[in-house]
Amino acid sequence: MLQNPQLHYLDNAATTIVAPEVADVIDKAMREHWANPSSLYGPGARSEEALNAARAAVARTLGCKSRELYFTSCGSESNNLALLGAVQTRTFGKGIVVSGFEHPSVQRPLERLAKLGYDVTVVAPRADGTLDIDAMLERVDKNTILVACMMVNNEIGTRNDVERLAAEVNRAIEFQTPSVFFLKNSSRVPPASPFAQKLTTSEVPHPSKSREIIAER
Repeated sequence: MLQNPQLHYLDNAATTIVAPEVADVIDKAMREHWANPSSLYGPGARSEEALNAARAAVARTLGCKSRELYFTSCGSESNNLALLGAVQTRTFGKGIVVSGFEHPSVQRPLERLAKLGYDVTVVAPRADGTLDIDAMLERVDKNTILVACMMVNNEIGTRNDVERLAAEVNRAIEFQTPSVFFLKNSSRVPPASPFAQKLTTSEVPHPSKSREIIAER
């Protein structure tokens, strides 16, 4: 594929051609660390050591703790885990505010939650493909438990001001609810962007502040 001079591949945000050096590392890991990392025998213990080392390396890059990092098979699994796992731990509130052009891996879990009785409010994007952050914030109230917004749209590439949205949600709910989850789907962020180069999860300085969940590939 890389040797095809007629191919001009422009969909790297969705699926990136594997670099040869990455393929070599994956091949080595599959050959040398094939054992169950949860087992107690030697090969399993070595697999666990390799897994922990990889987790620590990624955590340093993201600026988070190893115990806060979960490996999944794809962005869709990450979104499902984050949405369903976060919302269903809440014993108060039923409100969810979400942008109107989320990936199906966000839309489908929210459809399921709506059937379970959650109040899902969808804010449609503007005609130019951007999201009205003020319109999102107007829907946040004391019943809100989660706000979800992708950082970069996977179809047209528009970039949403999720930094402002997260900050404003923090201020809006500071004296209303104990905690609000904020899901930021960042799987379509270009690797060369400043955000991708210095990606950090938000700290929670006050129990009333929102908790940020970053869904990555």
